[in-house]
Amino acid sequence: MQKTPLPRRILPWIFMLIFLVVAPALVFYTAGYRWNPKKEKVERQGTMIVDSTPQDAKIFINDKLQSKTTPLTMQNVTPGRYTIRIEKDGYSTWQKQLEVFPELVTFANNVRLWKKSEPVKTDLGALTQLSTSPNEKLLAGIQTSGTSTSLVIWNDVDQTFQTARLAQNLTAPAALTWSEDSRAILIETLTATGTSAWLANVRNQPKIFPLPAADYHWTGSDLIGLTAQAWLEINSTAGSAVKQSLGSGRVDEFENYWLQYVTGTTDLVLFSDRFQSRGLILPAGQWRFYTQTKTRLILRDHTDWLSLDPRADQPVIFKVTGDYLRAWSDRQTERFLLKHDGEIWSWNPAAQPELILRDSRRVPNVIWHTYGEDVILSTDTQVAMLNLDQRDGRLRTPLAEFERVNDLALMNKKIYVAGTRDNQSGVWTIEIE
Repeated sequence: MQKTPLPRRILPWIFMLIFLVVAPALVFYTAGYRWNPKKEKVERQGTMIVDSTPQDAKIFINDKLQSKTTPLTMQNVTPGRYTIRIEKDGYSTWQKQLEVFPELVTFANNVRLWKKSEPVKTDLGALTQLSTSPNEKLLAGIQTSGTSTSLVIWNDVDQTFQTARLAQNLTAPAALTWSEDSRAILIETLTATGTSAWLANVRNQPKIFPLPAADYHWTGSDLIGLTAQAWLEINSTAGSAVKQSLGSGRVDEFENYWLQYVTGTTDLVLFSDRFQSRGLILPAGQWRFYTQTKTRLILRDHTDWLSLDPRADQPVIFKVTGDYLRAWSDRQTERFLLKHDGEIWSWNPAAQPELILRDSRRVPNVIWHTYGEDVILSTDTQVAMLNLDQRDGRLRTPLAEFERVNDLALMNKKIYVAGTRDNQSGVWTIEIE
């Protein structure tokens, strides 16, 4: 019997050895492991997902143009820090440095590119304060001419506006707060003798009713006023007030909660029908009920705010300082914006407030963009978008320059700006989407 040649005998062993060497490498490769030359070690790759609104935008990774536009999913990306730039003709540029980690997904998918457009002057005249109704059909503004002050209501559906004159001239900025059903507006201004307030019914021809001296707030579509002795329920159609006396020793009531001072002290205590025998001593202040979210009560003392969960055995109290609450909510959370001097705060009432911007200039207003991922802010001379993503710092995108900005509002994907531009005072619109 002829003996098998040596090369033929060892060839299967050579193939077996090659398989034993290559197979694990292939398994590791398909599992996403790669050699990282910067770290000089083998590690698992990451994934990057890039998307934008609007889509079909160019993507640059470390200044290298990618072959595909947004949306794009990039797998087997070597871990490390990358400069991501997204561009589209006619829109602002988005750029950040983001970290890709092994076995994790890095998202750059909530990117909004803002349209580049010049402000367009409207026919609304020179207004100071602006406010958009919750249904985004009406825009309210304050107009002062000589010794008279009027409320202007712009209807964006039929492109018409109406005016109603206030009984007295306003010499201080006014706060405009809408009812939840968009049918009425609370107008408040701070004077030397206290707060003056009016109710404007805007369902048909606007009608303005002066209100008794009190601290007012909306509870849904009900306007409630609080005096030292009673609380007032205001009829938004006729402007009339129904007075109800507070319970003995009470300074405020809200649903099944009430506030009262401990006898002989300045301690203000929160009580509830559920636990009448015990109460929660609040921090020092003249707190009054403001509103209630899904889980928390919010109370106010002028420009100070606090929140607590009244159902908890030992409620945790969170506080913030700011002018007034600008609400944004979805099914999971409710958040607020406040401004204080040149600071802008974001506040989830179930957590500590977060400082999102500090500017040396005056900040006339800040409002939410519709989707809650960006805010629109104004300084004395500029309107800008601020993205709330903290990674690599919050991105601030200038939109337009003015000689002076008084106020701003958002309605139907347009920013309305009350201010002065090109030596003309008026209301301007900026198309951003």
